[in-house]
Amino acid sequence: MDLVQDLALELTRAANYVCDAIRAHLVPTFRLKEGVLLIQGGPYSGLTYKTYRTEYQKAERTARPYPGLDAFLTVRLTRDFGFGGGQ
Repeated sequence: MDLVQDLALELTRAANYVCDAIRAHLVPTFRLKEGVLLIQGGPYSGLTYKTYRTEYQKAERTARPYPGLDAFLTVRLTRDFGFGGGQ
């Protein structure tokens, strides 16, 4: 389950990265009013939910920040937030 959650976080990071690229190269005002995409996790103890803001950090903003599933099993430990503990 941790891997699926980490992949959902990675998808959110990627979507925010695409939005940044659209603003940088096509439409400077794209999603400025709405802001970044967020992801919600839970339910946790006490039936609470948490909202997470995940984005690629500066060094991760490359042409292909998602390295594929095999490499992601290790790379996910270095991301801004994650649920899993590697392989």
